[in-house]
Amino acid sequence: MAKIDTSTWKAFKIGSMFDIHPTKAYKLTNSRLFEDGGSNPVVVNSSYNNGIGGYTNLPTTEAGNIITFSDTTSADAIFYQEDAFVGYPHVQGLYPQPECKEKWTKYSLLFFLTEMKKAAFSLGFDYVFKFTREIAKEIAVKLPATSDGTPDYDYMERFMKEIEGKARHYLDNLNCVSKKPKTALDLSMWKEFSISELFDVVKGSRLTKAEMREGTIRYVGASSFNNGITTYISNEEHLHPANTLTVCYNGSDIGRTFYQSEPYWATDDVNVLYPKFDMNEDIALFFAPIIKCVGGLHEYDDKWKLEDMKQDVIKLPVKADGAPDFAYMESYIQKARNVAMDRISILQSL
Repeated sequence: MAKIDTSTWKAFKIGSMFDIHPTKAYKLTNSRLFEDGGSNPVVVNSSYNNGIGGYTNLPTTEAGNIITFSDTTSADAIFYQEDAFVGYPHVQGLYPQPECKEKWTKYSLLFFLTEMKKAAFSLGFDYVFKFTREIAKEIAVKLPATSDGTPDYDYMERFMKEIEGKARHYLDNLNCVSKKPKTALDLSMWKEFSISELFDVVKGSRLTKAEMREGTIRYVGASSFNNGITTYISNEEHLHPANTLTVCYNGSDIGRTFYQSEPYWATDDVNVLYPKFDMNEDIALFFAPIIKCVGGLHEYDDKWKLEDMKQDVIKLPVKADGAPDFAYMESYIQKARNVAMDRISILQSL
């Protein structure tokens, strides 16, 4: 894709274009709010599934065609909501100012969302340095502008429609690649193990923004992206070794598990799993989604508390003597990697 000329773009404060305030939420526990068979989406403090944490049959509280973000997590949780939805505590909405409300269409908002995320990510929001609406109002977002200095809504709409057309073409090609039949794993002979049987579980350490010193050491936070790495520091007081797993036990994606190949600092929203066996990257990558699935059961609890994590069980393939079959795990991931590389090669040739 050709490089975009941004020389005529202009910086606009978010607060000058949008009124930012909390979405309307029902004062109900999650067990009463979420309903099996519900049809109305509930947008929560999550960085996945467009922020939708479940469904309810209660009436929607918000109209669609707005951008939402969480003021208690990170910039991962900024989304465009096309349809009407039910709000949730700490979920903020961007409501277009009256004079430009009709100009913010689905496509111009999707363009704006990309630039907003870029600006927000550069500020490093996390569970300590929260993305509040007061801060959001003052963030300057660069947008294409017309000759009179106003946002060029027509350009943003045309651009995103063109991107959508290209994306549909690539999705059609992806569908062709992914039509190979899949076989389900036979789990009948797998065995349950508590997490503490396999790992020592250690809580991460708090480090405030003011205490951080810039450097090259990974700082792993409660993020669902970039292997959990939210920034790089030079602080060395509480580093964890490579060849361990980090598990988010708090926030928008409880259970998210990453393999860490270098020494790092883990924030206090993360637990660190030290293996009691000879682990390598392939074995760790086998464990990660299994642990994530168990953690997902705590998604609407306050946290996946350390003692609960230790006691929770995961199912693993075993050898004839009932011990975990690490050789099988390693082989499985290697085969999956080879399949992925083949598909990447096909996509690169499209």
